Amino acid sequence: MSQDKYGAELVLCPFFKEATGRSLRCEGAMDGSTVTQFFRRSEDKLAYKRIYCDTWQHKACAIYAVANGKYDEHGKVMAFQPPII
Repeated sequence: MSQDKYGAELVLCPFFKEATGRSLRCEGAMDGSTVTQFFRRSEDKLAYKRIYCDTWQHKACAIYAVANGKYDEHGKVMAFQPPII
């Protein structure tokens, strides 16, 4: 895991919130929401984080796509539109 000179994690994904035990917490699909992804093993979580969160591959992550979808082309959060059922 990359760290800056103060020991803080260097994560490239703008939606990453935290990594604990066997889970990753990221910004969610709605304003103010979060998504927690649980892994069977901490090694799986670390592998996922190294591939997606810590690199420029974060745009290939499904959670990135969902979180990014709430923003307009100017980076502003769009109003939530519930689906019509």
